[in-house]
Amino acid sequence: MRPVSRRGWTVVELLVVVTVSAVLAALVSGVVIASARVAARQASSLEHDRTGLTVAAWWHVDLRDSESGDVAVPAADRLVAHHPVGAAVPCLASGADILIARADWRGGRDPEPARDELWLLTDVTTSAWDEASLVAVASGRCPGGEPALRLTLALPVAAVQLVRVVEPLQMRLYRSGNGWWLGLAPADGATPVQPFAGPIAVAVSGFARDTSGVHVFVQPAAGRLFELHAPLPSP
Repeated sequence: MRPVSRRGWTVVELLVVVTVSAVLAALVSGVVIASARVAARQASSLEHDRTGLTVAAWWHVDLRDSESGDVAVPAADRLVAHHPVGAAVPCLASGADILIARADWRGGRDPEPARDELWLLTDVTTSAWDEASLVAVASGRCPGGEPALRLTLALPVAAVQLVRVVEPLQMRLYRSGNGWWLGLAPADGATPVQPFAGPIAVAVSGFARDTSGVHVFVQPAAGRLFELHAPLPSP
């Protein structure tokens, strides 16, 4: 019987296998790294876009019914807005109470004391609006018997022809840790500001107002600049 011949790997063959394996590993590694970089850039771009779009959504949805007097810019890092809650023609205004028929109320929610303010139109010819503090909200009935909201004010009011309910808010540019953010809080400053959008680049972010309306400049960190403009109605 012929002996079985056993032949191992030569040094040259081993070097060839190692070289080919290294080349393949480098190619695969390059593809993986490139894909990871593309994914990271896309994720970063989406995050930057989301920051700007978040502000834009709030700006165009929550303030879509705002009027000229609803938005103020006391400083470049602060915007004060009276977010419209609802409006209605009252069925009765007597003393410190205003009754609004439930069927006539146009709002996303009911007015809330200590959260909302009232703007009362008392003279149509001069478009004079008076601010009033809301003390209490209860159920009531109009003179005709219709179910109504009873709004109790801090002080008696004269003839009221239209009631607007607004929620004072402020959007602030503030620093947190190593980054800058936009936050929302009640306008009275009683509640800490809550993160809203960010991080952003502070050098080109902020608020401004001119005769054409209100501008919001938002540049996410390492992202492109978003400019939002609201041409508010004239007073």
